[in-house]
Amino acid sequence: MGHSKISRLSLALLPLMVSGSAFAGELVVGIGYDDVFQQRTDPLLASVEVRSEPFYQNNWVQIAGGAAVQFDQNADVWAGGGLVAYVPINDAFRLEASFMPGFYNEGTKGNDLGLALEFRSLIGASYAIAENYRVGLYLDHKSNGNLSETNPGVETLTFSVLREF
Repeated sequence: MGHSKISRLSLALLPLMVSGSAFAGELVVGIGYDDVFQQRTDPLLASVEVRSEPFYQNNWVQIAGGAAVQFDQNADVWAGGGLVAYVPINDAFRLEASFMPGFYNEGTKGNDLGLALEFRSLIGASYAIAENYRVGLYLDHKSNGNLSETNPGVETLTFSVLREF
């Protein structure tokens, strides 16, 4: 995917990234490493995610919608959307998980993941550092779920800053 396609995708997501009174949720911006469990040089990765206000909650879990885009130094790009779950441990600390089907495009020296359809599963935790701000550490796995003979998967470790709005 060329820089012009990435720019168009960023412009398409821009309205979701701007906070306003009509939208309540989170903006998550992260930086990390792709291929963290492989025996090769890990490319740097950037990610942007927008999460809705939880639409379901009970005594132990909150469920929200989300959309995300990730891109690395090799020009690999993944973009998708799905569900995000929060498990608050106390007022500041929470566990998080998500599942998002998405579109993957292999870059110049990128990972051949087998298909354009790739599922991202994520686990992590975040901690409130100030009003409306959190920091988080996340591990995700992208895979086509064996829908293709080629399915090496890829893991990403990301440090993120979250802004609640």
